[in-house]
Amino acid sequence: MMELFFEIGELKRCAIHFDCNGRPSGSAEVVYGRRSDAFAALRRYNNVQLDGRPMKIEILSPNSEAPLMPVLTLLEA
Repeated sequence: MMELFFEIGELKRCAIHFDCNGRPSGSAEVVYGRRSDAFAALRRYNNVQLDGRPMKIEILSPNSEAPLMPVLTLLEA
């Protein structure tokens, strides 16, 4: 997954979320250094299939100066 989002731009952080049993929960957090890269990832990958499930990408940002965080969720097929 990191390779997929790295195609857009420089990543500050990429983390897959896991449940209490150590299994992937179906969501991840991707943080870009540039706001424009975050929006490019949203445009390019939102609703695109990954492992048979559509990716739902949301942009989160605590304030206008903070880096944007596209949050990836794999929806159930």
